Formats: sequence, C-alpha cells, structure tokens
Amino acid sequence: MTSQISEKVIEKFGADMIAGVFFDHTQDFKIVIRTTKKGQKSRDVLKFASENFPELQIEVIPNSPRNFRAIENIINNQAKVLSKKIAGFQSLGYNPATDKLVLSIYDPSAKDASELIEKYKIDKLSGMEVEVQLLSSPIATAALMGGVEMQSIAGRCTAGFGVRGENNQPGVVTAYHCTNNGTEKNYVLQDHEGARHMLTLQTPKPSANHDMAVYLAPVGTALNARYNKHGVQGSEPEFVRSQGKRTDLKIGQSYVCHSGVKTGFSCGTISGVRVTVLSVDKTKKVGDEYLKACNTAQDVCNATFVSFSGPALRCASGDSGGPVINGSIAYGITSGCSAGTVTKDGNPVIYASSLDYLSELPAKLALAP
Repeated sequence: MTSQISEKVIEKFGADMIAGVFFDHTQDFKIVIRTTKKGQKSRDVLKFASENFPELQIEVIPNSPRNFRAIENIINNQAKVLSKKIAGFQSLGYNPATDKLVLSIYDPSAKDASELIEKYKIDKLSGMEVEVQLLSSPIATAALMGGVEMQSIAGRCTAGFGVRGENNQPGVVTAYHCTNNGTEKNYVLQDHEGARHMLTLQTPKPSANHDMAVYLAPVGTALNARYNKHGVQGSEPEFVRSQGKRTDLKIGQSYVCHSGVKTGFSCGTISGVRVTVLSVDKTKKVGDEYLKACNTAQDVCNATFVSFSGPALRCASGDSGGPVINGSIAYGITSGCSAGTVTKDGNPVIYASSLDYLSELPAKLALAP
C-alpha cells in the first residue's frame, strides 16, 4: 500500500517534493507522508492523498531536509563505499518513520552494533543518522557463482567458479595474487542479482603450480554451478558441467573465453598449454635487456599456465580471478592479462591458471548435472 501511495503522490508532485511514505502504528493506524515543502504545498499533498485514498487516515510531515531522489542517491553512493569498507555489509536502506538510514551488517565476531559503529565510524553517513542492525545470518539469497565482482578495501577482482573448500564449505576460487600474498583476508562478492556475500580467505597455499586461492562463504550459503557472462546484456548465467584439463586444449585450434568485471566477456584461441610467466630480474642484465627469473615469492615457477589470444580479446586490472571456459567446460581462472603483451599478430594475451591444480588448495569445483 505504501508503495502505491508513493508512486501516485510522486507522479502528481514530483520526486523533489516527497521524502518518504510509511505506516504509523504507534497510536491510530495511519499513513504518514514526509514532504520537503511546507505551507500550501504541504496541504495540497494532504488533500490529494486523502481524496485518492479516502479509506485511510493521512498525515503529512512538512519541511523534510531531503527529498526521495536525494535519499536514493545517498543510499546508492554509500552502499558502494560501505561494501568495500565493511566485509560483512549486507544492505543499506531508509526508514522514513525515523528519517534515518538503516545499515545491516553480518559480522559473527562483533558483540553488538555499537562496536561496529565505533569501528567503522558510521554513526552518520552523508549527514544522515544511521541505525545499525547486527544480523545473526547473511540476508543474501542468491547463489555464489563465478564471473561476478569481488570487492575489498584494497581493490577488486573477479570470482572464478563456485567451489567447495575445506570441510565442504561453500566458496569461490579466484586468483591468489588477489589475496595480496595472503594479507587480504576478506572480500565482499556481489552476485549478478545484486546480493552481497561476505567471504573469508581459506588458509592460503601459494604454489609453484598455480595462482589460485579460495574465499569461503558462511556455512549454508547457496552454491550454484554457474558463471556470469559479465557485461553481456540479456544473457543468463551459464552452467558449469565439467572440468577440462589443460592438456585437452590444442594450440591454434581450441577456443576459450574469459569473464571479467572490468572488460566483460571476450574470447581467444589457445596459444600455449605449458607456459611459464616470470618476473624481470633487474639485478641481471645482458646488453640492454634485463633477464627473467623465477621470483618464488610471487611467481608460479613451473610451466603450468595456459595462454590464449585474439583480436577481440580484452583484459584489464580487475579481471583477475575470472573464469576461463569453453561453453560449459571450466579450464582455469584469469591470472595475468595485459593488453601490452601481444603475439606476433599484435593481439592481447591472457594467462590462465589451470584448474588441474584445484585439489592443492584444497577445493572441488561445483558442477551441474
């Protein structure tokens, strides 16, 4: 009923004049409308609402400091900031009855809401007072999957695939370098339906064979064997039905795609299946060229990467960790992508960490029937 009244009143007077509509059950049952105006304009709102909803008792509270559009903008902008700042961020809304923002957080380690208010300095946002709700469980209902955004204070990456990690706990696999050598303990994953999931880093195990890590969701979080084709309008998430081996891929023949939150969905042809990506060693030089050597602190030293390239291939920072697939077959996750690294044809190259080594994490790929 309140949404119906809001739509009708906003249609008549405009979003600049209305701040909110809510039920008031404190004494007599009535509908309350907050307006940014006072005097005759406020009385016009009361008259219009009373005539269109004669069965309801209507009250108008004038002179609200913000209109509906301003509050909506505050919520949208602050939600983007808070989802990166607060690992357990669940939602941000508005309570017109109190004229306060309502921030919902899931954090099992917090004793009460006041602890979170002090920790994150969130008693006010954009000049508005904040009510903090400490939730006993996550409110996200959509399932974990690959090809969607993962955010942290340090930056963002892309989720590769839904997996089962230690103790069969649900999570996602992404690039190990997204963990910042194991120091980035939390990410917030936002799925294709907008739901947010708090993720915690599973015990990281850097390896000479792969650039992969698992972030776990709370026990009971839904897990879906699908991946999102990021940036492809109108597309539904695709099912993952099998796990392919890098040795199944044929150089110059096999075709794979990747999905990244920065550049979207793009594809290329396999150019290597036993590739090593090494760092430049600036302590060693031959002529004008620096030598390349394996830096065990950051490199995958063994020749286990898969590379692919193509004229339509796109890649950028933020795509790291995203799924590398061919239809319903999962092959790896994006590890290195640089438009500056090109083939002889001048095409970009992407390097993928093979899922052959997923069991080392340990993790098991979620597959659809």
